[in-house]
Amino acid sequence: MPSPRIRVVEFGVRWAFQRKVPETAIPYLVERAKSDDLKWPITFLFEGIDQPDAIEFLVREIARRDAELEGTGKFWPFSSRAADDFKRRQEETGRAMSDRTRSRLLPLWRNQSEDKHLREQALRFWSATKNQGDLEVLRSVTESDALFDQVLWQRVRRRDHTAISALLEKFRTDRTGYWWQLGREYWTDEMTEALDADLARRAKSALSPGEPEPKGDERDWILSEMVMNLPAGQAETILLRYWPGLRGSDYYVAAALFFASPALLSAVADAVQQSSAPQSLFKYLSMRAGRTRGNGKRTGFYQVKQIEAILPYLDYLSDSDIHHLWDTCNKHGWYSLRRQHLDGRLSEQWRGREYLSDEKAVEALDDALKQTIPWIDHWVDRCLESGWSRDQIFDLAARWCAEKKTAPALEILGSALIHAGVRTHVSLMAIEGVLPMEEAEAIRSDTAYAVMRRTLLSRYV
Repeated sequence: MPSPRIRVVEFGVRWAFQRKVPETAIPYLVERAKSDDLKWPITFLFEGIDQPDAIEFLVREIARRDAELEGTGKFWPFSSRAADDFKRRQEETGRAMSDRTRSRLLPLWRNQSEDKHLREQALRFWSATKNQGDLEVLRSVTESDALFDQVLWQRVRRRDHTAISALLEKFRTDRTGYWWQLGREYWTDEMTEALDADLARRAKSALSPGEPEPKGDERDWILSEMVMNLPAGQAETILLRYWPGLRGSDYYVAAALFFASPALLSAVADAVQQSSAPQSLFKYLSMRAGRTRGNGKRTGFYQVKQIEAILPYLDYLSDSDIHHLWDTCNKHGWYSLRRQHLDGRLSEQWRGREYLSDEKAVEALDDALKQTIPWIDHWVDRCLESGWSRDQIFDLAARWCAEKKTAPALEILGSALIHAGVRTHVSLMAIEGVLPMEEAEAIRSDTAYAVMRRTLLSRYV
């Protein structure tokens, strides 16, 4: 459990500091952080604070801890995520780290005589923000500098085409796929050629004489993702070219199903037929093919043909992958396909969480009565996602309320209507016999007012 000091920082003080930095308090807090009992709370407080003294203290403290942990095999998660606030803030709101704070960090990481941990952390915080002029600074770092790899990463993130030759060299020596992750943010024709070459080497090494199945590669997780981020035509050409060496990998089977072209579906069918363990080809399918992030545009299955391509192989899928497909159909409104092919395949575990019948939906309403704060909004949203119409949802809730005839049940019905009902649904509140009568009338009045107000400018009026 967090200490009382951490709770105060997390749920109050840090939020206020980020909203308006109390400049005069920062030097005092830096001094107080010399005390062991306050060092961590103040370090945590300074996370995301755009103020030079605060950030320098934070960088130096993280670097100190990194130095202590070096060689121990231990890992401090805060070290790798502490700068993320600034990156996320710029991406989501456009607010970059101030020039004065970045100016404090710049000499810390450029000075090659400084401690390596301090330089690494200073660069991590400085590069969390992207500004004009960054590339000029980053390009000045030579290969002899210990930070060259970290700087190269940041140059590619800033779409520096002059960094591609160095990146291609990293691809040739990378055995884990680490550098290919940059393909999520930037892509060039040279990278397509490098991907083709990597897959050629990977496919050739997979086809060792005497092996009954092609061998895998520890880079498959990212190489297959890069294939899925290519245009469909290019991806199909590359996959088919090296398919004999790729067909034994669940990663590339998922990639082929992702594009779902006739040629690739034929290749998948061939892979299944030749495999001695076809179920292994569909392992973690929703993670392999359902979470691509090419340029932020594709976020999983987005065409009905992708789901249709998987239907012949449902027997090989895990319960969680079946549910993922079921949920995907709901999100895209493919209810007919879902009901025909997936409803009957949901395991009991997942059926118990979804509202596929009146009985399950009523059970959830009964549970809501027992809760101090019934989260009925979630119940309504899940029913809608499962393909129920608003009329079906509220008619069921009204019938349930008519059986209970209590003010708490009427309150739940009213909350559901306030969340997603329209004016024609307000009449469902006119349930006779709800006790106590005065409380029930107040609930009806409040619900009618809230629904009328919410739908005043709505197309449902």
